Amino acid sequence: CVETLGALAETAVRLPPNINRAVLSGPDAVGPHFVRPVIDAMHETNSRGAQDVACRALARVFRRCGPGRGGANVPAGVNWFPDGGPGRLALKLASMLSAPNFYAKAALVQAIAALFASAAFAVGP
Repeated sequence: CVETLGALAETAVRLPPNINRAVLSGPDAVGPHFVRPVIDAMHETNSRGAQDVACRALARVFRRCGPGRGGANVPAGVNWFPDGGPGRLALKLASMLSAPNFYAKAALVQAIAALFASAAFAVGP
């Protein structure tokens, strides 16, 4: 499941950009199709196993779709979280660490580390 989500995200990023009502592809597809649904799944479940798999899948998406992985047109995390980029996404993920019903804290820390490693050029000077 984890590897499949990463491979699907990498394939979607490499497609030419296409904004359509039914299909969104290219670098803009990572946030709405791969990041946001996984974050929603982490919020909705109270199972440690499901949260762990979701965090590992999120980290895999960050690692496989980071800069330099799919060519020059791969985004550096700008569209991963449409409400403000990688910095805002990191704050959203970090706020989940203090949630009482979130159990996969170690996997979430790894996902946050993968986010910073893959989007370092987008948030740096």
